[in-house]
Amino acid sequence: MIRGLIEKELRQHGVALLFLLLMIVAGVAVILQNKVLGRGFGTPLAAVQMLHWTFVPLACLLLGQALVASEYRDRTQLFLEGLPLPRWLTVAVKYAIGLSLVLVGVGAVLAVAWWRSRGSDSVTPRFLWLLILKSATYGWFMYSLCFAHGFMGRYRLVAAVAALAVIQADVVIAGIDAGRYGPFELVGHRFAYERHVIPWVPLLVTAGMAIFWMGAALALALARDATLAASLAERMSSREKIILTFCSFACILAIAYHAERSERGLPIHVPGAVEASRGVARVSGSAAVDRPTPSEQVAVERAVNAVAEELGSVAGYLRCRTMPQVFLVHRRDLKAGVFEDGEIEAAQGLMVRVNLTAEGFSEDALSRWVVREALVAKSFGRLTLEPCAWVLDGFAEWWPTRAAGPGEDAGEIRLARAAMPDGFSGADVARWLSLRARAGDSGARALAACGLRVLGQSHGEAARRDFLAAVLGREVKKDARAWLRDVLDPVPRRFRAATGATLDAFVAEWRGRIAGARP
Repeated sequence: MIRGLIEKELRQHGVALLFLLLMIVAGVAVILQNKVLGRGFGTPLAAVQMLHWTFVPLACLLLGQALVASEYRDRTQLFLEGLPLPRWLTVAVKYAIGLSLVLVGVGAVLAVAWWRSRGSDSVTPRFLWLLILKSATYGWFMYSLCFAHGFMGRYRLVAAVAALAVIQADVVIAGIDAGRYGPFELVGHRFAYERHVIPWVPLLVTAGMAIFWMGAALALALARDATLAASLAERMSSREKIILTFCSFACILAIAYHAERSERGLPIHVPGAVEASRGVARVSGSAAVDRPTPSEQVAVERAVNAVAEELGSVAGYLRCRTMPQVFLVHRRDLKAGVFEDGEIEAAQGLMVRVNLTAEGFSEDALSRWVVREALVAKSFGRLTLEPCAWVLDGFAEWWPTRAAGPGEDAGEIRLARAAMPDGFSGADVARWLSLRARAGDSGARALAACGLRVLGQSHGEAARRDFLAAVLGREVKKDARAWLRDVLDPVPRRFRAATGATLDAFVAEWRGRIAGARP
């Protein structure tokens, strides 16, 4: 009778099973032929690891759908239930056929990879045994998981999304490295290279998880005289779809919210660094040299205090509740006037590499660069987008010379007049990046700075400060809420709230002041 069940499964799903087996073999052939991967990993055996990440889960999922989900969805299992056989036997036959196919496919992959690696790797019997043991255990777990997943019927997608959400929550919120546990560790980065150590703990954990899912599949198949699996295979009602959709969105939003609150960049600690604080602004500096000279130490301390003072003044003027921490790193190999971004995470702060003792170094230029980049880091880069770009350019240019009124700086007026297009209007301000590309960075910054000077003279310092604080000083969330805030409260609306005038009317006044200024 068991032979008859096997023949029935092979006759019904033979084409699908053969296709999946060929897909696994073709997958490893494709990966082995990729020369970039071969050079990157250094061994053809790494193709087996890539296959475990990609083709094996896909093949197990398709096997679970073909052997289980399609049977109960099309009600072809009713024929088996009418036979004088125990139900667990029919489920066990299905499980054994799928597992055998997975193990045969994994064995074929190992054989092909071993054949290709003969000339480049020394594959000892112990190493080969380790590869077979880890691959077979991982394949067993993956197939058991997908086999149980097939019995969940119309809730298969919901269960898969929930599992991925839990893994994501563990990785992002709890900071758990999933690659160091269970099946993920078996096929981790040491899979194709570890030749001696037997990973007993991951093997036992993976085997236990495989047994658990195998038992779960058997329980779902036999519960309530096999009617539970049949009822789950029915189509989902409209009410269930609506409820599950709302629950899924709620879970996604909750995970995103907690991920944002728990996400913190690794703190940066520089031994021997000089630190200074001015309000919410914190600046630390160090010399990235073997033996800093006394003059270099004095230069670092002076620059740290100057930048902290300037950044603290900016934070107070813009009413900022937080500011990213700034790290100054002195480097002897940089030229004067070169400020190199350290490219750390925005949550960690802002790092700048600079030669503080170079001939021609300017603390004012450093402070101006730090102020601009600190505001960009505070907004997670949103200030560089087109709606806010002119405000950022104008503030970075206007702040160091904020005491000067409109038309007092002849050089700034000359640059602004050359950069201002004919018929300068609010549409040009809305397309500020295009204007900057045509006029150049210096001309665009001068034009924007003149606009802020005109704003203060026409509408008062309080209105100018309120507008700049509304654009540059607000706290920005690193998710869709930042985009939603920009949509619901765009820059023109913030300008009108601060000044009582429209942005288009102000741009016309801005154009007239520059055109009428004395050269």
